[in-house]
Amino acid sequence: MAMERFDCSLPVPVGFDEATGGWQVEGLPVLLVPRHFWIYMQRAMEDGVGVGRARELIRAAGYKGALTWCAHQQRASGLKGADLFRRYMESGSRRGYGLMNPELIDLEGGRARIRVDHSVYVAEMGRSAGRNVCYMFEGAFSGGLAASSETLGYTGDWAGEETRCGANGAPDCLFELRRIEGDHGRQA
Repeated sequence: MAMERFDCSLPVPVGFDEATGGWQVEGLPVLLVPRHFWIYMQRAMEDGVGVGRARELIRAAGYKGALTWCAHQQRASGLKGADLFRRYMESGSRRGYGLMNPELIDLEGGRARIRVDHSVYVAEMGRSAGRNVCYMFEGAFSGGLAASSETLGYTGDWAGEETRCGANGAPDCLFELRRIEGDHGRQA
């Protein structure tokens, strides 16, 4: 079966290695999978270990992933602080997770609020799931804030929670985050 090709510009730099079949986005290796695949993985984890434990595991993985992305981006671009975090939010928005809108970024004070419109999790699980389903963002946002804070000398891990979700009747998803003590999130 022949694959249809489209000529279009992409909102992120994408590379493909013909010799290995490997993809890169913004210089980091990626897998291209349909979004439903990731949602099925989340649901299978919830079914296997429960929503609470799935949230913990996904949060830890998202945190580490954000640290890796931000460190790579900081080396490549020299961005620091809130500019680095905004770049992270822009990148996530351009990769299909939803539109990530930082409403508050106070790295010195250790507080942040992120609104997500058109969350991929809400789109796949439905607006009437009856619970908050976008918890994958909690770790990613926390790790991104920790990495961005560290570029300015503000150390400490971050944690947060989804305080409203489109899958639970809200018009969008909202995350409240804060800097905490300890190594919350850095362990898988």
